Amino acid sequence: MTDESGSAPAQEKNLSAIADMETKGLDERTRGERISDGISSFASTPSFAMGHAVFFTLWVVTQSGLVSFVPVFDPFPFTFLTFIVSLEAIFLSLFVLVSQNRMTRQADRRSHLDLQVNLLAEQESTSALKLLYAMAKHLEVPDLPAEESLAAETSIRGLIEGVEEVTE
Repeated sequence: MTDESGSAPAQEKNLSAIADMETKGLDERTRGERISDGISSFASTPSFAMGHAVFFTLWVVTQSGLVSFVPVFDPFPFTFLTFIVSLEAIFLSLFVLVSQNRMTRQADRRSHLDLQVNLLAEQESTSALKLLYAMAKHLEVPDLPAEESLAAETSIRGLIEGVEEVTE
């Protein structure tokens, strides 16, 4: 059954829950994380790159003595410019790292949620298969597949150990 928008109520509920989780993650950011996110976002724009290209071009042109009315205070090899660019690179790297750490925590939360949903789906599928096999036996359904192992409980710890063995 769908509503007027064409989507199922369960889908709307799920989308709302995910949106709430994402909003909560953004709302829980510290002031430093908000600043880092803002700076990282701005630093990754074409305007930022273009502004730097213009700034560096003007610096090199003016400090090479090509513009007579601008005093040369940082002649070639542009030591002061190198200092400024190095400081900017250090700080931008730190801001990007702070933002990436926050996004990694958020991705870890999503992965944990995904794992929980998958485990619940597996448990529900196992229960449904058990019920289906029981009904089929009770109704004496001919040609019942002999493979009832799918209806057996999955040992999560056993799977983890198996994955660890294979990856070592």
